Amino acid sequence: MTGAPHAIAGLFRAAAPAAIVVDDADECALASADIAGPGECAAAAILKPGDRDDVEKIVRVARREGVALFPRGGGWSYSGGYTPSRAPAAMVDLSRLTDIAIERDAARVRVGAGTSWGALYAALDGAGLRVPSFGPLSGIGATVGGLVSQNGGFFGTAGHGTIADKSLLGATMVAGSGDTITLTPADRVDGVAAPQPLAGDCGAFGVRTEIALALMPRPATTLFASFAFVEGRDVLAALRALGGIAGLGEAYVFDPGAHANLARSGFSTIEGATLAGDVLKASRNVLSGIADVVRAARWSKTAIASLAWSLHVSVEGDERDAEAALAEVARRATAAGGISIPDVIPRVTRARPFRHIKALLGPEGELWLPTHGVFSLDDAPRGLAAIAALLAERAPIMRAHAIRASILAVLMGDRIVIEPQLFWPDALSPLHRRLVQPDQLASFGDRPGQPAARAMVHELRRALIAALDGAGAAHHQIGRAYAAHPGVADRVKDRWHELKRELDPDRIMNPGVLGL
Repeated sequence: MTGAPHAIAGLFRAAAPAAIVVDDADECALASADIAGPGECAAAAILKPGDRDDVEKIVRVARREGVALFPRGGGWSYSGGYTPSRAPAAMVDLSRLTDIAIERDAARVRVGAGTSWGALYAALDGAGLRVPSFGPLSGIGATVGGLVSQNGGFFGTAGHGTIADKSLLGATMVAGSGDTITLTPADRVDGVAAPQPLAGDCGAFGVRTEIALALMPRPATTLFASFAFVEGRDVLAALRALGGIAGLGEAYVFDPGAHANLARSGFSTIEGATLAGDVLKASRNVLSGIADVVRAARWSKTAIASLAWSLHVSVEGDERDAEAALAEVARRATAAGGISIPDVIPRVTRARPFRHIKALLGPEGELWLPTHGVFSLDDAPRGLAAIAALLAERAPIMRAHAIRASILAVLMGDRIVIEPQLFWPDALSPLHRRLVQPDQLASFGDRPGQPAARAMVHELRRALIAALDGAGAAHHQIGRAYAAHPGVADRVKDRWHELKRELDPDRIMNPGVLGL
């Protein structure tokens, strides 16, 4: 169909009167962008269903009128996973679907797709429970449905893998056909490499309304360790060596650029009275908690700035098992050349997992744009080498535009995600202005735009993606930034197209993702 945005919005208001329909132009433009930038076009409306019945009505109207639907989570992604690629378009905002039903006897929880990971963590924590892989770093705003549609994660992933590996039991989805279906792990096309359509499809087949996740008892004890390394290859060898240790929570690596960011920011993410309280609450008892706070206070900006590479690990379980696991972590890390340092970073990260996010901006208010590659443990060194070679080659042009880089590497079960991150001075976008913290907005909200630097960053990100793919990377959060098919068998690609024809015959669901 064609028509003015208010006319399109009116169709959905008439068909789903219980849904909230927004057609304000500024709000639609903001919802049509992600951290990397705007979509190819702006949506005509934002649709906020209150339940699955609303979603079914929305899909039926979209099919009849030819409106493309783009399901949106918390808006924290950076790969074009939900940004509109054709008009007329409407965003499906699931933020009203937030029911949480704990089924202790079945060891599962049913969660509305719009529930944030922070809200789910709080609800389960009060019941002494947890999801094994329990969310991304951005979980204060990122939603359960959003992460499932993109796969990945952070908290708990060293021991439990991505959300699709051990934590995801099923999902209810309103397909593009209008039918409501239930997806289970048996519906995956091909194991870990291609978990679609259960997870990682970016909404290519339908709109998830409810997610079923596995539950485990909240671990009695969580212990931490950190190690310093001189060379990237050695810290990556240590990260690879940790795979398979029972009780791993998180295991991740920072490079010199990440340490410089922490030092330049005044280490604001691990300072202050509220942080001291978080560390104290997360410690095993009052005396050990006081010692933890003192240790954190002594860990200075100078010490952080002096680090080259570092490895940070949490282990969990009952006290005896956690201590045994921590000893094994230390043995393997030191065998790879690591030197024990204060465990402030993993301790603070876990003390309150879903705190307000400041990492959307660099320490001087620079914009942040990451990319990533997913590697087997054996292939990860090739990926790190490819990133290093490209950044060295592009160093002169990066200096000319004041572009800096850092690297994060995260163990996710039997894989390693390597994430190069780019920082550059630029004006805040409307989405940044919505998501950043008030002090950041006050300090950096008037910064002028730098279109040349911005264009260079996006060109550099494309080059990084090509380098990662050349080293054998797969990807989470495929969106529109990554090729959907590297390393995927032809039979899987063929099945994706069959599923698209079966579940979304009019191709209204997030057209363009997964190469569909």
